[in-house]
Amino acid sequence: VVTNTSELEEGDLFYSVSPGFGIYHEAWTPLPNNTWTEVGHQVYPTELDGMWVWRQRGSGVWANVGRTIVFPTPSDPSQVHADAIAFLSDGCSKTPSKLWPQLESDIFGFCAREKGYDSVQFEPQELEVPTGTFGLPGLTELVLTNLQGDLDSGSANASETLLRSGWFATDTCAVENTPIDPLCGLMAFPPLPEVMVSPKLCEAQAEDPSVACEGTRCVATTCAV
Repeated sequence: VVTNTSELEEGDLFYSVSPGFGIYHEAWTPLPNNTWTEVGHQVYPTELDGMWVWRQRGSGVWANVGRTIVFPTPSDPSQVHADAIAFLSDGCSKTPSKLWPQLESDIFGFCAREKGYDSVQFEPQELEVPTGTFGLPGLTELVLTNLQGDLDSGSANASETLLRSGWFATDTCAVENTPIDPLCGLMAFPPLPEVMVSPKLCEAQAEDPSVACEGTRCVATTCAV
């Protein structure tokens, strides 16, 4: 197992985000329409419309991209998702919120669906070596527009989940929606002033803005075996 990810080479086994390990592949290609792919997802309370996942081989959780579209991930953090936001919000019948992270739910959930997209893919981050996103080797972002990221199953009724399991998505994912820990949040504190943030990153922070949210308190979507 390679522990220094800066030394990754093709085919290396390395420690990744949940479920724990990954096999590194330098080359990346976008998924064609209607392709099943394995994904990794952490349940965050702020993903109210749309489910943000990593493309992650070996997770055991499968999703179908349906009709999909691909956007770049610039190296400049201030421009990440900018092309996608501009395209998807253009002509949308719902005015996206000016508050973050609600803006992302409006655009990558409602507006993307309205344009007829079931998923939004992002390329690996430009200039990133090894291939990956936000310093995470081997991982690229994917938004499933018909699912809800604040639910383990992505659906209000877990028995109706669109997620699959088994060998090449042969089975329905056996998953239940569980309560979210009050401290579970995408990051400790938002990167913007408090007046520009809605909803709050975690329940505890909504009650007391000085409380740091903890990503480690968030659970990963898994399919029972």
